[in-house]
Amino acid sequence: EFSVGKKVLALYPSTTCFYEATIISPPSKRRKENDYLVQFIDDEESETPLKAIPQMFVLNMPNPARGPSV
Repeated sequence: EFSVGKKVLALYPSTTCFYEATIISPPSKRRKENDYLVQFIDDEESETPLKAIPQMFVLNMPNPARGPSV
C-alpha cells in the first residue's frame, strides 16, 4: 500500500493512459478497500480534482536515477 503524499502513476478515468498522481488516501483509510483517492498532477480543469482509482491501476513511479537495466 502506498502512503499519503506518495507520487505514483495512476490510470486516468475513462482513458487508457497512466498519469502522475499524488496519493490523498490509501485503501486502508477508505470505506472501499480496493481503491485509492488520488489527485492527478496538472488536473486543474477537472470539476472533481480528486479521483477514486482501483488499487490495481495505481503503480509505483519509476526511478529515472537508476537508468535502464543491462
